[in-house]
Amino acid sequence: MSQDPPDKDPLIGSVVDRRYKVLKRLGVGGMGIVYKVEHSYLNKFFALKVMRTTKDETDRKRFEQEARLASQIRHPNVVEISDFGVLPTSQPYFVMEFLRGHTIGDAIYTGFIDSQLICHIGVQISRGLQAVHKQNVVHRDLKPDNIFLIDPEAAEATESPDGNDDSAQAEPAFVKIMDFGIAKSMNNNLTGTGMTVGTPEYMSPEQARGEPVDWRSDQYSLGCILYEMLTREIPFDGKGAFEVMYKHLNAAPMPPRQRRPERADYISPQLEAIVLKMLAKKPKERHSSMRAVEHALRDEASRLLLASHDTVIGPAPLPPPGHDSSQSRDQIDTKKTVPIMRAVSPPDSSNNRPTRKIDVQDQAGMIDIIGRIGGIVHSPRSVALVKTPAGPLGRVRAWLHSLWDRLRKLWK
Repeated sequence: MSQDPPDKDPLIGSVVDRRYKVLKRLGVGGMGIVYKVEHSYLNKFFALKVMRTTKDETDRKRFEQEARLASQIRHPNVVEISDFGVLPTSQPYFVMEFLRGHTIGDAIYTGFIDSQLICHIGVQISRGLQAVHKQNVVHRDLKPDNIFLIDPEAAEATESPDGNDDSAQAEPAFVKIMDFGIAKSMNNNLTGTGMTVGTPEYMSPEQARGEPVDWRSDQYSLGCILYEMLTREIPFDGKGAFEVMYKHLNAAPMPPRQRRPERADYISPQLEAIVLKMLAKKPKERHSSMRAVEHALRDEASRLLLASHDTVIGPAPLPPPGHDSSQSRDQIDTKKTVPIMRAVSPPDSSNNRPTRKIDVQDQAGMIDIIGRIGGIVHSPRSVALVKTPAGPLGRVRAWLHSLWDRLRKLWK
């Protein structure tokens, strides 16, 4: 089945377990194939993940573990698993919510993202990870392709894992953590000590050494994702997996503002410090908890909202005053831009991402979703500059205006 092209897949058009009509193939992963299905009685779309044909019992146990672990986690920022079964071909499958949107990998491929919006995305990932870790589970394979950005207008409000939402308001959950294929339960280990699993570009040093890992390993991986969102480059690149893992173990990451000097005005030193602390080699030197990461990113988002600096969303950065634009990569005249804009070129380091080529329509959809999310968190919705009134009084007035606008949207 996995070798068949989508138009010849025998599962397409069939009905699984007398209620899931298979409509089309959505994607192919390392262990399974994902289909879009429609529930025959509920008239609702779901995603069906079917395990590839294999005789490896360990792979089968991992697939079943993915369904079991993910189904235990109930949180708006984690994909929901609703059903599990076995096909007549003895292939196990599970059913999860159908997500409309794009991965963070697609977003990075499309263009640069506003720093304030990156903070809010990081906040929601942190919240989802808190729920994951509360179930004594470590994801172990966090990467841009495993995090989905969905339309916030169709999303539910987020809550803290303990049920207490200490934010100013419950914002829609526009982030979903997916793919628990190699997630590890502290009570059950399918990979013994000394075995290395995961994606090298986002792997913590302790995971690269094959040592036991805990929630701090996921924090490191999230730091790699935030770093890439800021720079469109992964912290460490190399000719192969071993070179990349060696750098994770021994090399210090170049600060994002140095990595992208043309974007230094749009990456705050505070946000840079938060990300670099997440990338500390020793777990004990990272943030004390994912809750601390959430609070740090939320505080920085609030500070950016009140700051007088210009912010920008778009496929290329604006040059600072006096900067020689001939030295910048893919500069664009923002006076001629529109809210939806195709990226000029892919990221410098896209060796394992995105998993598919993004066409013009997909890029337009990605920019539209970013715009919708930006409207929720009060980031700019286009590449045009957004000016904040100068002076303390102007900042207070701008903050009150944004607060009123948010309350008005929530009321609607």
